[in-house]
Amino acid sequence: MIPGALAKRLKKQITSYEGNVSHMYLDSEGYVTVGIGSLIPSLKAAQKLPFVHNKTLKKATSKEIQQDYTKIKSQPKGKYSFKYKKYTKLILTQKSIDNLFATQINQFHKELKLLYPKFDLYPTEVKMALFDMIYNLGMSKLKNLFPKFNLAIKQKNWKEAAKQSHRKPTIPQSRNNYVKNLLLNAATSNSNLLKQTP
Repeated sequence: MIPGALAKRLKKQITSYEGNVSHMYLDSEGYVTVGIGSLIPSLKAAQKLPFVHNKTLKKATSKEIQQDYTKIKSQPKGKYSFKYKKYTKLILTQKSIDNLFATQINQFHKELKLLYPKFDLYPTEVKMALFDMIYNLGMSKLKNLFPKFNLAIKQKNWKEAAKQSHRKPTIPQSRNNYVKNLLLNAATSNSNLLKQTP
């Protein structure tokens, strides 16, 4: 489990980039998604989520979830999330969205500790940056597509990590800058700390 204060900061920041959408939609890569940018990797995964009917809040059946999932899956990607609403009848309540986010954050925490054994000892800014990276990319892409970034993180070279943190153009520049600035702030704080050490 991650500290409550950090969890609140993460939720606020990630929501600002991912949005908070109660119905299924396609993300920029064409993956079925719901809530705060929560990927639904398969129909089976969708059927495990507590979807309810939009108007009555009646619990959805597996078949009804399949219908929504199939309709969304067949749509073209690249639209705003609200454009997919007309193809759906089901939603997640805010409580379910919050629970899903908490579950994913805790899972990402475990994965980050596997990638970076000293993760829990890193400065808060570095933790925030890494959570944003893994939430957006997933563990596999973060591990395999960013070797220089990962090396810099493990060496606690936050300045170099900032340089290597840039994600591809489909990620808004503001989000790339957010992660870069977090790491640069950590580098500055670390440098000032070293200067103050006798």
